[in-house]
Order: sequence, then C-alpha cells, then structure tokens
Amino acid sequence: MGACKASKLKGKEIAMEVTHETTDRSKRRASAPHYAPPDELGAAPKALWAAVVPDRVRRPERLVVLKEALRALELADRAWTEAQSAPALVDDRGRPHPALRIWQEARRAFLDTWGGLGLAHIPTPLDKAFGNSQ
Repeated sequence: MGACKASKLKGKEIAMEVTHETTDRSKRRASAPHYAPPDELGAAPKALWAAVVPDRVRRPERLVVLKEALRALELADRAWTEAQSAPALVDDRGRPHPALRIWQEARRAFLDTWGGLGLAHIPTPLDKAFGNSQ
C-alpha cells in the first residue's frame, strides 16, 4: 500500500507525493517459508501447490486442507499404479483388487476437498487421466 505525503503552505495543500512499494507482493508471498510446498509431496502435487498458492490459497487453515487434498491425490496415484501392475483387476471370485477401493476413496477425497477449496476449475492430473467427471 502506498504512502501519501502532502505539504501545506499557508493552510493550502500545494504538493502531493505518493510513494508505492517497489516489491512485488506475490513474489514476496511465494518466497515466504510457510508458502513453500511440503517436502513430503511428490512432483505433481508440488506443481499443483505452486499453481494455487498464494494466489488462491493462502490462509493457514486452507493450506492444511490443501496439503491433505494433495496427499490424497498421491495416495490415489499409488493405488492406481498398484492396481494396474496386478495380473488382474478382479480375482477368481469377481472381487476387485483391494487397491481399486483405495484409489476410489482417495480420488473422491481429493476431488471433494479440491472442490471445497473452490479449485474445481483448475485442471489436475485426474482430469487428464480420467476426464473431468467427478
């Protein structure tokens, strides 16, 4: 926010100088330690973090929720990879691979939380892999 200085001469305002901060707020915010992505997140979640912090998510409680959403996204990705590496997605009795249930629940947790943060309009890896339907 700029500072305003005014000079007065004999009760009349004669000059007004406005000074502005020369630092870029978004750069300053992004470099602040509490806006850095958590170390435990992988590359894709860190990229999503950088895409929304600090412009769309900056309050501490929302950062915690975002972190949990991105952890759910990672879990969904690991479960999907595990299910895909299995010899079959269903066993002899027709039961789905256990990783599919984990994938489904983690995916839903991510999408619900992502939408709850008001970020549903921002593309995610799930959109690319499975379309935009939730």
